[in-house]
Amino acid sequence: MTQIYDMYGEEKLAYELALKLKKNNFDVEIAIMYKNKTNEEKNNYKRIKNKNIPITFLNYKPHMHFSKFIYNSFKIRKIISKKNYDIIETYGVTASSLLSISTLFTKAKLVVGLHHSYDSKFGYSKKKILWILLFHINKKVFFYGVSKYVSVSWAKYSHLNKKRITTIFNSIIFDHPSDQDFDLRKEIQVDSSTLILLYVGRLIENKGVENLILAFSQVQKTSNVILLLVGSYDMNQVNSHVFVDKINDMTKNMRQENKIFFLGKRTDVNKIMKQSTLLVHPSFSESFGLVVAEAFSAGLPVVSSNKGGLFEVLEHTEAQVIDPHSIEDITKKIYKALAFSPERIKKIIKKGEKKSREYHPNKRFKSILKFYDDIFKN
Repeated sequence: MTQIYDMYGEEKLAYELALKLKKNNFDVEIAIMYKNKTNEEKNNYKRIKNKNIPITFLNYKPHMHFSKFIYNSFKIRKIISKKNYDIIETYGVTASSLLSISTLFTKAKLVVGLHHSYDSKFGYSKKKILWILLFHINKKVFFYGVSKYVSVSWAKYSHLNKKRITTIFNSIIFDHPSDQDFDLRKEIQVDSSTLILLYVGRLIENKGVENLILAFSQVQKTSNVILLLVGSYDMNQVNSHVFVDKINDMTKNMRQENKIFFLGKRTDVNKIMKQSTLLVHPSFSESFGLVVAEAFSAGLPVVSSNKGGLFEVLEHTEAQVIDPHSIEDITKKIYKALAFSPERIKKIIKKGEKKSREYHPNKRFKSILKFYDDIFKN
């Protein structure tokens, strides 16, 4: 069960898994919690429907009241009993809570993908306490973290049996359309001598975008360089658009409008990566680091923090590691990466591409099938 409410990494992974299961002759269905809104969501819906995968829109509203939550959990339970599912996979607090109740005392096993890290030092809200309690009651709920960092943090946070938790790394798409007909420099109107720094991700405070802009303002004083920001505000965070307004104002106040480009949310990120000079990812914390893995696959050198799950993605590569809280360090490492010789860059790209193959979709799919098999054996 997925949500089409936002089209982030979790949803894309869920759809890709459904398509692979279908291709390998599994009976698979998709239940979507909310309504399809954006063109991208509708395109995914059409793509899956064309593969003859049944889709049910539950048409729930986000942030539902507790009484509605209980009512919907029993509504889903009726569907589960009727369909006689073996495994139900989902992610997120609301969906996994609903399904933990719905699958209780049924034959269905519930698998919850963990795409975020957890830390008890930030406390436990009433919602999180209920969430974890449901998993202690329903022993047929199993979990996989998208990095070892996430899996370990969840085990400590939830106090659940570690045997119910494993690690299955995220995967990236390798089969991209050719960028032959795409000209990034023509789109943003810069010449071939201009170096292109790239940031890809949500425009939120935790991603270190503000420090990146401040570091860039130093780099551009002595280098012919521009900064592209690909992404938008986070619909799941209250007042997320306020931060976007803030960094827009920063850009104007520093008179960098002709140097910093806000490209918004894009579906051609791989093409943009292939025609950029350097990815800069100064995130304060990451559960995995999907964007960095995608940059490695695209042959793009990387400057990144190694916080959280990023450490695992950066391991055995030659990415430049930064302190995301230090504008001075970000500036220094960008300068260093831009000064590498062509021979050094080739070596960096080769190691990055090798690392990216660890996140091939087929590898993830095999790990998921093994996890399913282990659940039934135990």
